[in-house]
Amino acid sequence: MCRPLKGRVEQVLAGDPGLVVCFKLAGVLQFYASTIGGLAGETAALSALLTELRSNTLKMCFDALSVQANGLLAKVEYPQPDLSTPLALDTTLEMLRQVLASQDRTVSAADIHRAELTKILTCVLDPLMHMCALSSSKLPPAEMATFMLNCHDRILSCLALFEFTEDKAGQVSQQSSAHLTKLVAEQGRAMLEQSGFGDVFAVLQAWEAMPEPRPALSSMPSMDATTLAMALARLADYAAALGHTRPCLQCDLLVSTRHREFVLREAVPAFLPLYSRPHARPTPH
Repeated sequence: MCRPLKGRVEQVLAGDPGLVVCFKLAGVLQFYASTIGGLAGETAALSALLTELRSNTLKMCFDALSVQANGLLAKVEYPQPDLSTPLALDTTLEMLRQVLASQDRTVSAADIHRAELTKILTCVLDPLMHMCALSSSKLPPAEMATFMLNCHDRILSCLALFEFTEDKAGQVSQQSSAHLTKLVAEQGRAMLEQSGFGDVFAVLQAWEAMPEPRPALSSMPSMDATTLAMALARLADYAAALGHTRPCLQCDLLVSTRHREFVLREAVPAFLPLYSRPHARPTPH
């Protein structure tokens, strides 16, 4: 029985059945190796053969993942104008979803080796994240943050479907936090422009950066009493309607509503102190 079984499995693998089928086959071999090993002992010929075939099949799986990873990094595409996720990411995540789903169906959760699943995730996601980073490397910081957040959101949605993915999901979320910080700053700049106070604030910053003794604030461009009063009035009107703030372009291109709401919410506390800064200065005469 052992020789025909070995020949049949090797025949299947030689036919290049595809990565998902190979992982499914490895799961089936694991199931029967565990079942027969429990009945006849792990040293029984059939049990030992099934374990060997599974090991060989897994090796082929991980070799194929390495080839696929090299392919991802060899064909890096520039992001689309809408900063949506690239086709290569969506295709790879669908493959990962099928692989992880096959692991859940073919063996019980208690029999899944966490180390093997971690290895699968590492082999797929590390080069995938690297591809996304390379793809966005020439974008301005805010556009890069939006693109990476869209990619991260797609990855996290895939990982959320399966067990034993918490560690990798945590790593992705940690990187997302840094990109969200960039977008909060960008939204703050957009709010300055929307309020009509951007030019005045730029002059105020330039004046504060001057060495002592500084010229009178009223001598700076757009800082005469009339112009400043009008700017402050516009700023007050804008602050009173912060609930209707428009998202910046980069924020508007975020796929995740949760991310968009976070950026808008966190930008407000950073913006409100700006209203008090001109009032802390003596009124220019």
